[in-house]
Amino acid sequence: MYLGVMQCFGEVSDFKYTTSVMMTSDGDQMDRRRIKSVKVQMPNSMEYQPVECAIVVNAAGAFSGKLAEMLGIGLGPKDSLAGIPVPVEPRKRYVYVVHCPDGPGLDTPFLIDYSGVYFRREGLGGNYISGASPEEVEEPDASNLEVDHQFFENKVWPKLANRVPAFEKLKVKLA
Repeated sequence: MYLGVMQCFGEVSDFKYTTSVMMTSDGDQMDRRRIKSVKVQMPNSMEYQPVECAIVVNAAGAFSGKLAEMLGIGLGPKDSLAGIPVPVEPRKRYVYVVHCPDGPGLDTPFLIDYSGVYFRREGLGGNYISGASPEEVEEPDASNLEVDHQFFENKVWPKLANRVPAFEKLKVKLA
């Protein structure tokens, strides 16, 4: 515990809350929910841990939108405050570590090509972090964690080599 905060690592499965009705400045009725406890499933266990609380911080990263939906946030009428979702969703991104001993030097800045392909130097060993985001029509399933080497071969590498000719000889180390 630090400054009255206890971190809990697990997956939220439910909330207990009280509901009261309030009026907005426009005169619309709105349900106000006050969270009393969070039900957390502990990692590698069937055990659930109820966590009593006064304040909850949504730190679910890419899954923050889904967690907010568990409380009904974003599920209300579209023209109301309750209908505004948390605009966060998981998206798969392609990031590769490549090795190119003859690549740009230590003073190379983080470079983003107009096509969206990017790279930056990583340390002293001729390594670079590079990648790109897929087009919206090519958006992959975020639950599939397999590396797409074809994406690098077809979309990233040609643009890297066009921008920096030394990258024609690079080797992918990690993806």
